[in-house]
Amino acid sequence: VSQLVVGDGAEVTWLIVQEQPDTATHLAQFKAHIGKDAKLTLFVMNAGGKLVRQEVVVRTTGEGADFKLRGINLLAGDTHTDTTMVLDHAVPHTTSTEVIRNVVT
Repeated sequence: VSQLVVGDGAEVTWLIVQEQPDTATHLAQFKAHIGKDAKLTLFVMNAGGKLVRQEVVVRTTGEGADFKLRGINLLAGDTHTDTTMVLDHAVPHTTSTEVIRNVVT
C-alpha cells in the first residue's frame, strides 16, 4: 500500500513496476490526494504473477488538479492481471486521463 498527498502546486511522477514469478499472487493499492493546481502522473507496469491486482484510488481535492494514469499489463500463459481504479473529482475544474494497455503473448 502506498499513499501520497500531492500538495498545492506540486508536480509528481510516480512509477510502479511489478514483476513477479508466474506462481505469485500480488495485491497492491495506491492512494493519492491531489491539491489545488497540482499534477500527478502515475505509470504502472505489471509483468508476471499468477494473480495480480493493482488498485488505484485517487481524489482531486483542489481546483485545477490534474491526474494522468498510464499503465501496461504484460500477460502470458495462465496469468491474470487487472488494474482497478476509483477516481473522485471531489471539486469542480479538475481533469484526468487514463490509458491502460494489455499485451498478451
